[in-house]
Amino acid sequence: MPADADLGERVKLYDVTYANDAFSATLMKSFGATSGAGVLKTVESIWGDPVHNRLLIADENASRLNVKVYDLDGRFTGTTMGDRLFQREPEGIALIECGMDDDGYWLISDQHTPGQMFRLFDRRTLAYVGSFAPGVTHTVDGIWFHSGSAGRFSSGALFSQHADSAVVAFDWTTIADALSLRSDCGR
Repeated sequence: MPADADLGERVKLYDVTYANDAFSATLMKSFGATSGAGVLKTVESIWGDPVHNRLLIADENASRLNVKVYDLDGRFTGTTMGDRLFQREPEGIALIECGMDDDGYWLISDQHTPGQMFRLFDRRTLAYVGSFAPGVTHTVDGIWFHSGSAGRFSSGALFSQHADSAVVAFDWTTIADALSLRSDCGR
């Protein structure tokens, strides 16, 4: 692992274009804190929320195990999520938008075999709101929240990678009811 002072370009922002049946990418900027709580040791997943000007960056380094909150310009906000809560590795991140406002939840995989957990945080305040264990699903890297009806899931669904070999789906209504969360997410 490089020294903290050498981690200032951990995240790279590209402008991607598609023309003449080909993609091209131009590096726009690189960023990452080089001291303090915002240092990005082992970056896993990244997800942006333009409504709140936030970029959540999962750091799965054993010395950190949290999610750093940057703004969309690449500046560390001074906020981290999940300190002392994540037991293994914060991995997949999904934004669950609720209603027609700026409300909702951040859902983050706490990757483990066995003992996989999903951690939920309030979208506005970033406060921890609850966790759930997904049964036999484990070693979850990637997740996606689908808003709206998806087959038998009338109020949204969480799709999760499982053990690098399968995809599973969870009904948002079941999750919301179990944790007393808003049930109008995903509509």
